[in-house]
Amino acid sequence: MAVLAGEEHAISPEAFLLNVQSSLNYPLITLGERPITLGTLLAGAVIVVAALVISKTLRRSLRGIASRRSGFSPSSLYTMERLTHYVVLVLGSFFALSVVGIDFSKLALVASALSVGIGFGLQAIFSNFVSGLIILVERSLKVGDYVQLESGVIGVVSEIRVRATLITTLENAEVVVPNSEFVNGKVTNFTLSNNFCRLRIPFGVAYGTDKERLREVVLAAVAAQHQT
Repeated sequence: MAVLAGEEHAISPEAFLLNVQSSLNYPLITLGERPITLGTLLAGAVIVVAALVISKTLRRSLRGIASRRSGFSPSSLYTMERLTHYVVLVLGSFFALSVVGIDFSKLALVASALSVGIGFGLQAIFSNFVSGLIILVERSLKVGDYVQLESGVIGVVSEIRVRATLITTLENAEVVVPNSEFVNGKVTNFTLSNNFCRLRIPFGVAYGTDKERLREVVLAAVAAQHQT
């Protein structure tokens, strides 16, 4: 009898699949004419993950092409990688939103809500994001440039992020600078058009020092430095 009862309460694979399908198709939120279900949310998440994977694959391909061609500079490669990542991620996000069921005809409401949010608290973040895009497209600032900001920060640009740029100082300290500071403020770029720059390092010696011997010693010390 116990075996018979177990057989009576056993769920067939067809019934299990129907239960899963009904759970995935259960409407959670209705926006416009299309309801948002668990299945559409999962599909949107899969599309976003796929966009990240595609972006990573394309960036790896760009690095492979750059390694075989001498015309690609590290700064150009970095700019292409960042722009490729942003474009693929934006396209994937829009496609994921359409699969989820968000009606793009209602984007005016979303844009107005975003404008209110930007006005109240996201203005700085949005400004830094747009400034980062301007820096990448205009290429007035590149990875590896030796720069000095109006605030007095001086060092090498090591990374240009979405919100801020990372600068490594001569003391090997990493300074996070908002991107808007590079667009709105005065920036001295010592290596904008070429990789050569001149540094003035004043020093003093004792009176009566042999000038010719001093010149030989200083030039030898400078020549021993890397990339000098």
